[in-house]
Amino acid sequence: MSDITSSAGTKVSVSTAKPATLDSAGYSALTYTLVGELSDFSGYGSEAAVASHTPLTSGRVVKRRGSVNDGSQTLSLALSADDAGQVILEGLADSNPGTDAHITVKVELVSGAIHYYLAQVISFMINVGNADAITTAECKIEVNSPTLKVAAA
Repeated sequence: MSDITSSAGTKVSVSTAKPATLDSAGYSALTYTLVGELSDFSGYGSEAAVASHTPLTSGRVVKRRGSVNDGSQTLSLALSADDAGQVILEGLADSNPGTDAHITVKVELVSGAIHYYLAQVISFMINVGNADAITTAECKIEVNSPTLKVAAA
């Protein structure tokens, strides 16, 4: 039988604290706040740049894995001024330039697995839309660490 699941029921929470260690014990020791009204959550994970070299003798491009970028994400939300998780994200997005807008992210998958990583809040944009739309927000974060994946218990 397949182990695929729906995303419905996935929870994303944030903490403004940094873990003492970047392992399960360090991440799980933090207190997290659920980000409510989340409707879409873009992909996450590391991606390597391509380092290349073209020798004149062959004219063929030689490629290798280069530096690694842990990526960026967009969180799509129905705007809620009463949601503590959204308040944290919006407050950090309004931080002064050059300041640390750090969050620790906890993603609880429906399977019971938990993913943790560190990020910076870059923006929190409000979209009013039209008369038949729900007022939404998009929060962009830049991931600053590899994802720690903890298997379901």
